[in-house]
Amino acid sequence: MKSIGRFLSIHVADWSPTEKKQVPVGTGAIDWKKLFAAAKKAGVKNYFVEMSLDLMKPSVPYLKDLKV
Repeated sequence: MKSIGRFLSIHVADWSPTEKKQVPVGTGAIDWKKLFAAAKKAGVKNYFVEMSLDLMKPSVPYLKDLKV
């Protein structure tokens, strides 16, 4: 059975609670494998990655290699 939620899109950004700032995706507090699995099950279709180029460069390889 396919689950469809009320959210079609999510904004992808990671956070470091120790540094108290945004960090490259995959280096912060968020468990991306669990988040993307839950988003897929909920029917999320759009993922927006919006950050500075300094954060984007290390985030892209992490996201490309992530297996869900």
